[in-house]
Amino acid sequence: MRSPDRKLDYLFFIGYVALVYGMLSITPMITKPVERGYPSLFGIFGNIAVVLFILLALAVFKHRLKGKSPATLAGIAAILLIYAFLLIYETPIAVEKLHLIEYGFMTYLALRVVRNVRPTDLKYLIVILTVTLIGIGDELMQEVIPIRVCDVRDMLMNSLAGLLALVLLILLDER
Repeated sequence: MRSPDRKLDYLFFIGYVALVYGMLSITPMITKPVERGYPSLFGIFGNIAVVLFILLALAVFKHRLKGKSPATLAGIAAILLIYAFLLIYETPIAVEKLHLIEYGFMTYLALRVVRNVRPTDLKYLIVILTVTLIGIGDELMQEVIPIRVCDVRDMLMNSLAGLLALVLLILLDER
């Protein structure tokens, strides 16, 4: 039998995925009017939200930065620079910037669900495949929602956001 913590991990993960999927038809009704009325403000808000999320994550995991090798710290810095590049150059639509947070957090939750899986490589493979399939499902569902558009580029961005988060979490957890 699973421990209560494990049940909570499953519950949070499934609930989060349900929330992501459930918001597919609602998000445009909220974001489109704001984006039309204040396009530059909305883009700035997206950037600020992602930066704040990354800073919050670093604050939460700061105890894990102590004693890291220079190579590990360089790896963490490289991941953060890739995030910055994606924010600035690869997410022209402001709401897409939030995919970096959305799928990064999903990766964290998925990793908690499979944290006891061995070997470790299998655990990481399960996480990235799960997040990738959920991201593909996210986009395919948008094909049938009248106010949404299915985009292969977004599928790739969702997967990349998950992969970057996984690498960052691996570096933070390095022994």
